[in-house]
Amino acid sequence: MNPPPFLIQRACAFTIRIGRNSASQGDYMKALKAQFSRIVEQALPWAVLAVLLLYTYVKFIEAPYIGFRWASSSEVVILFTNGDNLKPIQLGDRLLQADSVTWTEYKEDLSKPFVSHAQPGQVIQLRIERDGNEIVIPWIVPGPSFNEISDRIWSEGLLGYAFWFFGTLTFLVIRPRNERWRLLVAFNFLTAIWLTIGGGVSYLHLWGSLIAMRAFVWLSIPVYLHLHWVFPKPLAKLSPRIIWIVYSLAALLAAAELFQLFQTNFYYLGFILSIVGSLLFLLLHAIRQSEERKLLRTLFLSALLSFAPSIVLGLLKNFIELPYPSDGLGLLSLPLLPLAYFYVVARRQLGGLELRFNQALAVYIYTIILLLVLLPVIGVLNLWIFGPGSAIIISALMLIISALLTLFSYRYVQAFVEHIILGVSLPPRDLLELYSERITTSTSLLSLQTILADEILPRLHIRQFAFLQVEKGTPQVLQTVGIVNLPVQNALLLTDQLAGKYRTPETADPTDPFAWVHLAVELTIGGEQVGLWLFGRRDPDDFYSQPEINLIQILANQTAVALSNIVQTQRISEMYQQDISRHENERMRLALELHDSILNQLATMLLRLDDKSISPQFQEAYDELIDRLREIVSNLRPPMLSYGLKPALDELAESLIEQDKNGLVFTLDLQSEGCRYPAEVEQHLFRIVQEACENALRHGLARNITITGELQPNKINLTITDNGRGFDTGKGFSLATLLTNKHFGLAGMLERAEMIGGDVKIESSPETGTQVRFQWASLI
Repeated sequence: MNPPPFLIQRACAFTIRIGRNSASQGDYMKALKAQFSRIVEQALPWAVLAVLLLYTYVKFIEAPYIGFRWASSSEVVILFTNGDNLKPIQLGDRLLQADSVTWTEYKEDLSKPFVSHAQPGQVIQLRIERDGNEIVIPWIVPGPSFNEISDRIWSEGLLGYAFWFFGTLTFLVIRPRNERWRLLVAFNFLTAIWLTIGGGVSYLHLWGSLIAMRAFVWLSIPVYLHLHWVFPKPLAKLSPRIIWIVYSLAALLAAAELFQLFQTNFYYLGFILSIVGSLLFLLLHAIRQSEERKLLRTLFLSALLSFAPSIVLGLLKNFIELPYPSDGLGLLSLPLLPLAYFYVVARRQLGGLELRFNQALAVYIYTIILLLVLLPVIGVLNLWIFGPGSAIIISALMLIISALLTLFSYRYVQAFVEHIILGVSLPPRDLLELYSERITTSTSLLSLQTILADEILPRLHIRQFAFLQVEKGTPQVLQTVGIVNLPVQNALLLTDQLAGKYRTPETADPTDPFAWVHLAVELTIGGEQVGLWLFGRRDPDDFYSQPEINLIQILANQTAVALSNIVQTQRISEMYQQDISRHENERMRLALELHDSILNQLATMLLRLDDKSISPQFQEAYDELIDRLREIVSNLRPPMLSYGLKPALDELAESLIEQDKNGLVFTLDLQSEGCRYPAEVEQHLFRIVQEACENALRHGLARNITITGELQPNKINLTITDNGRGFDTGKGFSLATLLTNKHFGLAGMLERAEMIGGDVKIESSPETGTQVRFQWASLI
């Protein structure tokens, strides 16, 4: 029996409502989860800071100021003060017991303090071993002293705040928030925590500091290895299962430390393995990723400099005695390590701040180098100068030496730091001068493109480039390097997004046809955009630093002026060519009018006259008039030019021989295949040859003219040589020079050659004649 239809409808509606509720509930849970993740992320830096402040409070407030410090071997290694104690503690004493806590109990129970909550003036019964004998010292706790407070300030715990600062800066500034971002943030925060806990607190076992430090060290190990696997770029894709296993193992080891399952310093082994593994991964990056070697060099040299003062201090202590405050000088350079990591990642996102950041970093590194130089000097002065006021005298001398060294050496050290350590690419110093010189000789878009492609782009190591001309808001492609099928329609949108700004490859949308563009530079003149440069890949790392962007902008400004001049010149040239065309058309029209109208009417007039009425003088005058009109018609429009260039030149040679009354020798030796050329090419070339020959006869008084060359289908080579008086060509010809010196005939030859894409060269010297060479090649 089938159910009623209304029951089926209700069941369907009920099912749909359940599905909708389930879908809405799923969306709600996703939104709730995303909101919770955002809250956790935003609270993370401040939670880490709270941990740092908590253990800083323990170090300065909760930890007792007992006047001395011991090593893990129970030996007293630093004596701050003996206070009011009649039986002093000596360096080298071995601690055996403090009140009821023995050294064995203290070492076995990592949560048991050796001395806890000791107030100033309180007496602690210390059982120590000195020279093989056990003695008991009723030690009066001296309370805070300058030396002990300085020791706690100048400890490695201070470095934790540097890692926290750069971790927070990375958290807030670096984009995109990908795997590398998360690892770098974790690297800084975890390092900050275990450094702060371990710096002057962990050896006291207060507030579980040693256990917490060991646990955080274990948690840091997989982060260090994972970070240096993907930093600066991943060596290979890691299996999620491997990542999960490594992190889980680290978490188990950290949990084991919480339950004190490892009584030895087993975590040292894991930490050393993580450091060695990180160095090996960085070495692999340098070997396999040559484009990242500059960044790796910056990281390596910065790390070396950050530890160098501490290493130098440790070595100097073996030979000379340094004043006590100098012990903390080695810590001044340690923040360079997290700063170097931040710089390597953030360099491509600094934009206009890069110059200021580089200058500040150069000053900091210079200070470290200066410290390395001054540390031995401090030790020597400490041996020579002693007694009351010695610290003031040494400090004053250090200030004077520092000022003199800075005055004479800072600029050299800054250049070394920026070029060698920071890897800042210094543009070729002669690039601006070279481009300024070349661009002044660029009279066409082709020559401008040739300069960019052959001289500028190779010097800047640019492999992808596009040059767009913008006219009335419409772009058109003039030149591309390493780019195929560039979409021009939306190119101007990049002006607002990337004009003068570097875009990292990670922030580009892969589906964007302009994803290859890392930098866009406007070409403007008078506030109007006339062009656009687009830059993509470049060697070795596709990065454009701010100094390079500033240099490119200067080149773009020069190019904008050159482009505007070239466009204006082209417009004038087009107007001139149109004027020449109109002039030639007018000459043709006049030639036709004279030939078809005047000459025909004169012939008709002669036929109408009676032969008896025509005198010999009239006939002679009539014939001279007809010859002159035919000569004018031939000059206006050579009739043989209609049959080709070779027949027209033959006719020109015959005409010049007939006109000359002094025995002109004219030689025409042309290799021709009878091919035809565009009408404007034949017309302008004929006029060039005609002008060259008339100049030789009129100004050079030549008696011998020779025309040689070849007329091939796709190219023409002609040479016109005469034995005339010649003239001094000086350093060469330019159109402006010819016009200035009123050589209008020669200027017309150059202009006609340029209009058809040809080239004219004139060589001459006094009393040696003149040679005119013309070359033309078809662009098809």
